[in-house]
Amino acid sequence: IGQASFFAKAQNLISVTLKSNVDLTNTNGELISLCCFDNAVSTNIVQLDVSAVDAGTTVLPDLCSDVRAEGGRGTGFWNQVTSGVTLYLCPDVDAVENKLTAGLQLVVRFSVTNPAASQSLSVVLIQADDASTMASTTSFLLPQVALAPSLVTILGVMNAMAPMRVVLPEM
Repeated sequence: IGQASFFAKAQNLISVTLKSNVDLTNTNGELISLCCFDNAVSTNIVQLDVSAVDAGTTVLPDLCSDVRAEGGRGTGFWNQVTSGVTLYLCPDVDAVENKLTAGLQLVVRFSVTNPAASQSLSVVLIQADDASTMASTTSFLLPQVALAPSLVTILGVMNAMAPMRVVLPEM
């Protein structure tokens, strides 16, 4: 996981690389949640840029902001309370199964606005679930785990590419 900008109040392109060891389909309303982009701001429906690393002939999954794709394909739902985005696998189209194929390295990008004040990096958490397990607090496809951030120094800013690391420019 990484970010494109560490400046306060700037548009910031967040990039998350995902790889599942099992197929995720839309059969039971499968979803991926990314949370805790501390103090980030976005609209309720975020536009996604989805690509893959070495996909070959594998079809990329369609991601949606809700289980019925009412927010449109290529979107996610931004939750202002959790500062997170939820990505559902969209419904099938023309009998073509929509799934995240096991082993596919998927790259998902979306934009947020950085907060106005400086802050250290956020610990971003990922969780996968589906509608069949949402009633149980202990049953998940993938329990919530922390994503590994990019910890590089740029222009003297330590951890500059880590998500939601924000600085105020000095003159």
